[in-house]
Amino acid sequence: MGSKRLESLSDYARHGYTLRLDCKCGRVVMLDPHQLLATIVHRGWPSHTLEGIATKLKCSKCGQRPARIGPGFGK
Repeated sequence: MGSKRLESLSDYARHGYTLRLDCKCGRVVMLDPHQLLATIVHRGWPSHTLEGIATKLKCSKCGQRPARIGPGFGK
């Protein structure tokens, strides 16, 4: 049985996982890691770690930072 390390957005893209963001308000968003990586590079954000990305993202419904970031299954 193998294990996959999912510590950065690149890890999600490499292993084919969707990124799931859960907000405290109940909103759930599934993001394509390839598209998010392109946005990060375009905007010049320095970090590709999940913690670094979480500081840049906000919920479009309530404006809070994500309460949870992890793998999403399905689309």
